[in-house]
Amino acid sequence: MSGHVFITQGDLTRLACDAWLLPTDAGLTIEQSWREGIPSELIRHGRLAVERPEGWGASVLTAPVPGHDHDLSLPWMTSIGMRPPVVDVYLRGVREFVHKAADVAKRQGPAFERSKPLLALPVVGTGAGGASRVKGDVHLSLLPELYDLAASEDVDLALVTHDAAAFSAAQAVRRRLDDDRTQNAFPELSDELRSHALELGALAAQGQLVLFLGAGVGVGAGLPLWKGLIRELATQAHGSEHDMDGLDGLPIVDQARILERRLGNLDIRAAIERLLSVRRHSLSHSLLAALPVNEIVTTNYDTLFEVACQGVNRDLAILPYQPSAAKRRWLLKLHGSVGQGDIVLTRDDYLHLAHLRGALAGIVQALLVTRHLLFVGYSLSDDDFHQIVYDVRTAVHGAQATELHYAFGTALLPWDDPLLTELWEPDISCVGVSPTPTPLPEAGRRVEVLLDAILAGATTQTRYLLNPSYDSVLSASDRELRGYLEELRSRVSSLRKTTATTFVEQFLASLSE
Repeated sequence: MSGHVFITQGDLTRLACDAWLLPTDAGLTIEQSWREGIPSELIRHGRLAVERPEGWGASVLTAPVPGHDHDLSLPWMTSIGMRPPVVDVYLRGVREFVHKAADVAKRQGPAFERSKPLLALPVVGTGAGGASRVKGDVHLSLLPELYDLAASEDVDLALVTHDAAAFSAAQAVRRRLDDDRTQNAFPELSDELRSHALELGALAAQGQLVLFLGAGVGVGAGLPLWKGLIRELATQAHGSEHDMDGLDGLPIVDQARILERRLGNLDIRAAIERLLSVRRHSLSHSLLAALPVNEIVTTNYDTLFEVACQGVNRDLAILPYQPSAAKRRWLLKLHGSVGQGDIVLTRDDYLHLAHLRGALAGIVQALLVTRHLLFVGYSLSDDDFHQIVYDVRTAVHGAQATELHYAFGTALLPWDDPLLTELWEPDISCVGVSPTPTPLPEAGRRVEVLLDAILAGATTQTRYLLNPSYDSVLSASDRELRGYLEELRSRVSSLRKTTATTFVEQFLASLSE
């Protein structure tokens, strides 16, 4: 099975992947936006302070940045800068990057416990590379090239766009390729899964979808699930896992209590914070952050979703720590957060939570009644969540009710689980991405593909419509519409300023980013 081409928006330098394309030129110049992803000692006067490979910029267009051992995500300096712009040269650099980086990644094995290597790249040449006036041409040439490379090299490729216009243009090109049967964007998904993706994407676009994120979302960034976290803490305390034998049969909250006792002087919460303090977010974080969803709930302690949201330039209020009426998007952290000293871990913590955080649970209860929740990386086994659902059932249907009479959410599962489906019907629709139990790295990757399809279905914006650099992406009807909008913009600009004219001007401005 060939690799997949993902499209997302964010900060490429913060994505957990095997390798990423760092745009440079013949003189190894790198723009300011890329410098956070490179150790400061490797940069001097705006250039990479490394030795240029022999033949650089001519016979050699890409190479790993020498001396870069900052983390697992390796940047490959790739010569892109061309004036005047030459799209074929950009594509040549992309091809060389994918071929060479894929070879290294496959020999070393995929990072972050993925089943396939993940290589990431920007929309090359459209920044300082010379193609800022012909961005649409680059999109139209780049997407088919990426599909071919993902198939031939059997690796996953993530096209990470910098802004909303580039993101919506890339999605438009992908839809066109899919509609024209030039390329099947999601061949790994069954018709049923594609149908689920379209429904969930439509709910997101309509403002009806809420995200509920569990620990599985962080696996692609190297974060452990609960069992792995327990084993790692035991190893830190005793040098082996033997002290944790027999704990697996206990509820999670009781495992945590016993672990807290056995670890003695080790501050278990401080140790957890150290284990969760990774720099790069997962591909799942990126895809979820790019969704047009304003309400997110999580039981995770880490801050990687917050980091991913920074990459899409959307202000995020963090509840209960940083409430803000000015920010439409908010993240509710039900079980505490690193850096706040309030991690909910043991049974005592959960009982204390019920006493102190009734208002937070009330927010979740309201969402269950008024929105559709999408559970990602969440096991549905949290006792706290069961209590919230019971309270909603009671409030809506009376004390004798045992179930709600509609599905208030969808849970993405690694594979079909008939018992879990029976347990939660009709409250939650359980969607397995594989029909049978599958190794977790492959199941996690298939969840990523499904999230990519949901994001594609949720992308209805055409932020590039009035931007002339995307002219080649527009269809004939789009160009006709653009003419009407440009005429409207001209007429509105001559009118006296009112609330209505300001609103229209702001809307038109959003189509020319």
